[in-house]
Amino acid sequence: MLSRAEKGFILTHKVLSYIVQNMSNVEDTEAGMLADYYPSFESLIGEKLDKWTRFKWNPVDADGNPIYNERGYSELWATSGNNTTVTAGQTPATHPNLYEPVCRVGGLLYWIKPLKAGDGYNIGDRCYWSGKKYESLINDNMTEPGTTAGASSWKQI
Repeated sequence: MLSRAEKGFILTHKVLSYIVQNMSNVEDTEAGMLADYYPSFESLIGEKLDKWTRFKWNPVDADGNPIYNERGYSELWATSGNNTTVTAGQTPATHPNLYEPVCRVGGLLYWIKPLKAGDGYNIGDRCYWSGKKYESLINDNMTEPGTTAGASSWKQI
């Protein structure tokens, strides 16, 4: 038997989830504060989604652990085209052409590894990675911030 507090928590979560699912006109920054109530990327695998369908997703670190934003929340993303079918392995990090970040960390996008030359970060581009903010020092920067390889290409800000 659930306690009164447990029932209240479950009801609150269900109400918030319903509100989030039905608030497509909410501004991105406000929606970002409720990212954890959106469906997860994994729960949408196999679904065909309309453009700008929002979902929560987190990049992972080298050990496979999810990286949360500064407030400890999931990041909010959206599909960038109509009829996008969510496929396992085609995450926002591996297929940036399919998804757009909705919520940013401290105004900065998460660093996402460029897929090919020409997609890299340019001088002055800023990003957020592994709990720190970085600025690119070179054009077409394809190195990972905060690593030995990226030491001369990125400046921590």
